[in-house]
Amino acid sequence: MQFIVVCACILLTGAADPESAIVDPLNTADGVTVSLVDDTRGLIGVDEINNEWKMVESDTDPLYDWMLQINLAAETYGFEAGSSESTVTVSVDGSRESGDADVFVGIGVGDQYVTYVFDIDG
Repeated sequence: MQFIVVCACILLTGAADPESAIVDPLNTADGVTVSLVDDTRGLIGVDEINNEWKMVESDTDPLYDWMLQINLAAETYGFEAGSSESTVTVSVDGSRESGDADVFVGIGVGDQYVTYVFDIDG
């Protein structure tokens, strides 16, 4: 069985820069780098007609890596020195195309991160 998630765009708001940036497969923003994992299965890619990332996982041939990686520049999206509170807001516009779908989101610095899991199949 394959699990398919389609992501149309990501809205980012940084602490150091109150302006928002919308990132989608065909448009990037200053200080934002987006990359898809090198998928030898050929299941992950960009739908340029609909301007969407398409991410597919399979029970029989799983991918053991983050499918979509977003790197944010510290100057724009990093924590403010000397501040007791800094935030980065991430909003994802996406949908699932199959019966089962879970979304894993990892946020971190270097090799330290926290992972959130969203069950979007009801």
